Amino acid sequence: KIHPQEMEKRYFDWVDNLHDWCISRQLWWGHRIPVWYGPNGEVVCVGPDDEAPTGEGWTQDSDVLDTWFSSGLWPFSTLGWPERTDSLAKFYP
Repeated sequence: KIHPQEMEKRYFDWVDNLHDWCISRQLWWGHRIPVWYGPNGEVVCVGPDDEAPTGEGWTQDSDVLDTWFSSGLWPFSTLGWPERTDSLAKFYP
């Protein structure tokens, strides 16, 4: 139930008109997207503990993540993420 009641129509009008939002940007600064493209059409997503592909013809995606994407991680990173710390478990069980 939505309170106050007179806001219900406004809320559903807003939700019904939401559109997908691209998380990447074409900027020269920001958190690089960890995806690499190979010379034969390969696509490799590199995790934090993985090595980026090396060799002739590999290129990293040139886009960066939208600032709201990375700022959403802030509360987790201040509590020790990606490690499973006591503080992280307390606030994000």
